[in-house]
Amino acid sequence: MTDKPDTSTIPPPPPANFETLVSGLATQCVAAMGQFDPADKRMDYAKYYIDLLEVLQQKTVRNLTGQEHDMLKSVLHQLRLLYVQATPNSTES
Repeated sequence: MTDKPDTSTIPPPPPANFETLVSGLATQCVAAMGQFDPADKRMDYAKYYIDLLEVLQQKTVRNLTGQEHDMLKSVLHQLRLLYVQATPNSTES
């Protein structure tokens, strides 16, 4: 008989909605910038996640609530600032 881990303490997944999607991509971006573990810093992936969020922004024009629009705009702004701070010698625009 195999021992199975106790899953009774594992919380259910978060709701599948726009905010969770943006939050998940933003978290991956921050992690790629080495904010959780500097050894995991991958700025190419950080830029990839920012690019994905920009695609999401472009493809959802006029299809978001005001709150969703503002959240996405704010998250992108914060991630771009963090990206620039994490790459001080970057010549990318």
